[in-house]
Amino acid sequence: MAGTDPESLRAAISTAEALTAVGPEILEEARKQLRIMQVKCTGGHQLVRKLEAADGLVCQGCYAQSSHKALGWYICEPCKFDLCHHCIAWRARQHQSDTCGETTEMNCAAEGVKLADAEGPAHRTDEIALSETASPFAADEDGQRAWFDGWASKFALKSCQWELFRGGKWELFGTGLSGLLSKGFKDGHSQISYTAKNKVDHIFDLVAMQEINVDTRKSRPMRQMVWEVELDIGWVLAEEDLSFHLYQHELRGAESFEYSAREMNYIINIKEAEQINVELGTSRKLRKIGLAEATRKMDRQQLRMAFEDDFPDSAVPIRQWVTWRWPWQQLGDCSIDADQFVSTGLAGEIASSLRALQQGADKPCLGDLMENIVWFDHYGNNCDEALTTGQVVSALLKDARWRWGRAGAEDALRALQTELGFSDRVCKREFLVVG
Repeated sequence: MAGTDPESLRAAISTAEALTAVGPEILEEARKQLRIMQVKCTGGHQLVRKLEAADGLVCQGCYAQSSHKALGWYICEPCKFDLCHHCIAWRARQHQSDTCGETTEMNCAAEGVKLADAEGPAHRTDEIALSETASPFAADEDGQRAWFDGWASKFALKSCQWELFRGGKWELFGTGLSGLLSKGFKDGHSQISYTAKNKVDHIFDLVAMQEINVDTRKSRPMRQMVWEVELDIGWVLAEEDLSFHLYQHELRGAESFEYSAREMNYIINIKEAEQINVELGTSRKLRKIGLAEATRKMDRQQLRMAFEDDFPDSAVPIRQWVTWRWPWQQLGDCSIDADQFVSTGLAGEIASSLRALQQGADKPCLGDLMENIVWFDHYGNNCDEALTTGQVVSALLKDARWRWGRAGAEDALRALQTELGFSDRVCKREFLVVG
């Protein structure tokens, strides 16, 4: 339907949407491919789908290896950046709201859709402040909490559903208009003017949360809602993928649907607000609450993406640091809030680590976990998961703080070989986590 560049595909989608002969399944597949094209490597390059059998690839999202799993792959060879088909689909959905908003604005431009600000400052009734510039990550705990809450709110907004009270009940907005409202809300607009297909003009007031008919001045309330799932640790925001499927199936009027995640199969009962694990027979409750009522939390993957976005030059070590430093014994693989982010030491440690990286960017030194990751990758040229003992000795001798010469470095390595049981190659995980 289109060429391989995003702009050509976007133009083709715009043309196809005006043609009734093009089925919705084809259009949705094209939109999905457009979102995938918008996923970039850490160097800002578009990823290329690898069609032939792949070997030696490691997913930068979930660390799956091409030699161990049969996966589809998207790669950037110059940056040695790989994503499996699961992780690129997850990241592509991060563009869902923006893509919907852009498409809706483009399609409705001729019908008079425009974004407008009301006079004076806007104060949102839900007290969630969202903007393109989140609070900067700071050294003090209050600043770290503010940074965390800002990013958690952004992720929550991506999962929210817009609803309108009409005919005595709450109804979902369609995908396109919902995307336009989310984009306007995220960008800080207080009003959105909209002309419907029946030529009726409306104003969506994002401060009072009302839809206003321009001609009659009659208004109807609207709201932002998110899905949560009840875990052993309490209610947490539903995964973005699950929220997306809940929204799509609600729009179709479905009462239940099948869903797969983490190699498990589930039945999602929308009517009974329940998630049933098919293999284990266990169930968890679901609920839909207002966006302002939801606890601002992030899971491990969202936290990593937030740091990668704010510190793109340190994306590779951050990715590994979050995985290895995550407090598995305390929290498991669950979402955390700002207080847990600080109390577990994650916030303080990464603040000092990032500071150390910025100060010693030209010459990596051994230190905390993050510095050790950078040190290992620097001397391993970012491509090997192991260094020979000779390479480790040579690297130690280049560290200005090493004062014991080659003989001391070789003795230290021999002691570690005996203690850890490795041969002539040092595994990165052993080097960083164990020894």
